[in-house]
Amino acid sequence: MVYLMKVVIVGDNNSGKEIIIEKYVRKWREENYKLTYGAVLAFSEIHVNEQIVKFHFLQLAEKEENRMPLNLFYHGALGGIIIFDVTIPETFANLEDWSKEIWENNGKGVIPLVIFGINTENRDQSPNSVTKEEGMKMASRISKKAKKEGYEIPYYEISTKVRKDIETGLEFLARAYLTVLDTLNT
Repeated sequence: MVYLMKVVIVGDNNSGKEIIIEKYVRKWREENYKLTYGAVLAFSEIHVNEQIVKFHFLQLAEKEENRMPLNLFYHGALGGIIIFDVTIPETFANLEDWSKEIWENNGKGVIPLVIFGINTENRDQSPNSVTKEEGMKMASRISKKAKKEGYEIPYYEISTKVRKDIETGLEFLARAYLTVLDTLNT
């Protein structure tokens, strides 16, 4: 069976949102990234328990004036990815706001989320970097709001050069989605 899952990708400007699309979907390997305007649309799929989940990714624009209306962007989302750059603490500060924005605007309330801290290979070069422990603590704090719906919000650290943990996070979203579908069908 094949299932379609709309997943929104959000985070502050310069948080690295484009890495999910470029590294995972397009497997793009260049060091320079393009600015995003409007909303980027991309597709990918993952196989979980002999089922296929096709991801329909929407990435929110960097520039406020170029964003599509929030209700259109979030409407129908079944999962979300919140990204921050571990070497830019300012991108970490708004993670709770992003989760709240997703949950308030998707039309379904609390949905599964994944938090990615990117650029971990450069953490040692930035003295004010967000630690793994801080990322885990934030995911735990956001999870408290999602536990009523049965969701735990995982935190993954990813390198801008490796895909592995991106796939692990997406597999988590796919499994959460399939669990919800199983619950609805029983």
